[in-house]
Amino acid sequence: MSRLEKRLSLVCLVAVWSLCCGGVVCGVPVDPFMGDWEGSGTADNGESFEFVAQVIALGDGRYRINTLEEFDTRAAPMHVTDGELKGDEFPYTTDEGAYTGDGVLDGDVFRGEYKGCFASDCPRKT
Repeated sequence: MSRLEKRLSLVCLVAVWSLCCGGVVCGVPVDPFMGDWEGSGTADNGESFEFVAQVIALGDGRYRINTLEEFDTRAAPMHVTDGELKGDEFPYTTDEGAYTGDGVLDGDVFRGEYKGCFASDCPRKT
């Protein structure tokens, strides 16, 4: 088998595998909440803001969310959130219990409420 034939075989194998396993990786369902999210919100003063979040699955329905100003930077997260997804509801605490909130996961959309500071107006631990 020539080099080109081997490469084409590999490409075909990957294409067939991805068609057969849509939403499943090696027989394990893909977590719909885990991943990179983009969002926006409105502060108490009416000012709107945007943010991104890295949602990391910890197992047993528990998640850690790193809220950032933008992806692909070496900056520390603005907030670190821990919570547990119960059905489609996600109650959480942020910054080691300094703030609390809750939300609902509805398909590709997470809607939530958060009480606390955001971005540069937040006190930071040193």
